[in-house]
Amino acid sequence: MYYYDYQEFRDDTLALAQQCRSFEPDTILGIARGGLMLSQILAYALKIRNLQSIRVESYDEQHKRDTLNLHVDCDLNGCERVLVVDDIVDSGDTLKQVLSSLQTLYPDITFKSASLFYKPTASIQSDYKLKEATEWIEFFWEKDFVLPNSIISDAFREDSEDLRAFDERKNEKSISFESLLKQLETDGKL
Repeated sequence: MYYYDYQEFRDDTLALAQQCRSFEPDTILGIARGGLMLSQILAYALKIRNLQSIRVESYDEQHKRDTLNLHVDCDLNGCERVLVVDDIVDSGDTLKQVLSSLQTLYPDITFKSASLFYKPTASIQSDYKLKEATEWIEFFWEKDFVLPNSIISDAFREDSEDLRAFDERKNEKSISFESLLKQLETDGKL
C-alpha cells in the first residue's frame, strides 16, 4: 500500500494543472468522492469558478462493486469545455460510464478528463494524467480525516445516555423558568 501525502499531492496537482491549462476548461466536474479534493484544487489553480460534482459509487472501501451507480445532479447547460476529474483511473469503468452519460446528456460540450493516477490496463485513459498506479494508493484525505471508531462510538454512547435520560423524564411535569426561580426562592435556595 502506498501512502500519498499532502506534499506530493500539492506538487502533482500543480503539474496536472499545467497539463490541463491548454484545454482551457470553463467548468470542472469532480467525480465524488475521490475526485472532489483534486477538482477543487484544480479549480483554484486554473482560476475556474464553475466547479460541480457527479456521484459515482463503484467501490465499497477497497472492494469493487459489480455495478456502478451514477447520480447526475450537475447542470452543465451553457458550458463548452468541461474537465472531468478523478483521483485515479483504475479499471476505467467509472470514467467510461461518466463520459458516456455526459456526452449523451450534453452532446455539444467537449469533455476531457484528468487524474493523478492511472493503470495502463484501464479500458479508457484520462486525457491528462501523471503517475502509474502500481499498488493500492491510500490518499491522505482518505486516511488522515477519518475519525477513529473509538471517537465515534464514544459520541454515540454519550448521545444514547442523554436520550435515555430524556426518555425516562418525558412524563414529568414541565415548569417555566420563572416558576422554577420562584420555587427556589420559596425553598431558600436562591
